[in-house]
Amino acid sequence: TLYDGMANNQLHFVNGPKLHGSETAASWIAAILDVTLGSAEGRGPGNPAYSSTNASFNAFMHNKVQMYAPDVSGFEKALRRDEVATIRRSSEISVDGSDETTQLAHLLIPMEGRGYEIVGPLASLDAASRDAFAPWVASECAASSSFSESLKALDERYFASENTTVWYDTDDRAKLDGRPQPMLTQIHVAKAASADTRPALSHLKDFTAATVDARSLSSDCSVSSATWATMPGVVVKYVQNSHADWDAFLDQHVGLMTNSLSDAGETGGMAVMAEALRGAGVAYGARNESGGIHYYSGYGGTMAWEYNLGFLSDTSHEFGDICACVPENNKDVFMRRTGDSNCTYEPIGRS
Repeated sequence: TLYDGMANNQLHFVNGPKLHGSETAASWIAAILDVTLGSAEGRGPGNPAYSSTNASFNAFMHNKVQMYAPDVSGFEKALRRDEVATIRRSSEISVDGSDETTQLAHLLIPMEGRGYEIVGPLASLDAASRDAFAPWVASECAASSSFSESLKALDERYFASENTTVWYDTDDRAKLDGRPQPMLTQIHVAKAASADTRPALSHLKDFTAATVDARSLSSDCSVSSATWATMPGVVVKYVQNSHADWDAFLDQHVGLMTNSLSDAGETGGMAVMAEALRGAGVAYGARNESGGIHYYSGYGGTMAWEYNLGFLSDTSHEFGDICACVPENNKDVFMRRTGDSNCTYEPIGRS
């Protein structure tokens, strides 16, 4: 979820086994892990790592989140120590906006159908560790993983951002972990050649004030990017890699709070959003969370967008609840079955 000035960026990891489609999603995740790691098997109770210690890059790894840290040595050592399957790559970055460049280290960790990538100066690693980081190659759409900002700009924004998390040592809870909290920088979405992302990019521009840039990086790789003035440094990239053409496979979303429709009023804002989505042939679902209206929109590609329109004072509008109490994900069905509108039962929780 991306917020503008209200809170820090958040990554949500949702386990909803009772929701519709959970079995299909689980089968896709297993297939992705089989391609990426060779197996979806884990190491057993108490150990969250997969049994495989080797990972290979493939089309699914274009669905990833990149996070920056000024020192990646602690992450690299921990991953190597625990033999966690990790794709190690390097890229060039401008030092300060000039022609002088240095290298970044990329630690791409496959996790349940997506990649989570920690990026930082290669120089923060010891000499022996650096040898394992090879440059991205053309078949991996190398330029899509690079940064247009300079290393100086990344560091300035990093150290100007409030650190809201305290990490403690896993083995000794009385000790601080010592690794820097990573900063969200880029979200990548894999795009098939057949997927039309123009409606998504157009609506992001209209409803969230996104700046959109589409360009071909090579004959085999094209990227469409969205950025926001309210979230400097955060980039969402749709990546089309002709070396690995495939179609949508998972319901994933990024949430954006927007007030661009506030002038139309509550009901008018919802009508504008719904008409725009229907006019573009985009399937969507409206959900309510304690009065906050969320539009989940299924654009072409492998990720959905959630538009959070804020809170309604008029409670006469009826929407299914965001609560994950029942497979239908609908508070009305839950109330008919249980007579209760409060979905806070411990075995299931909230989505």
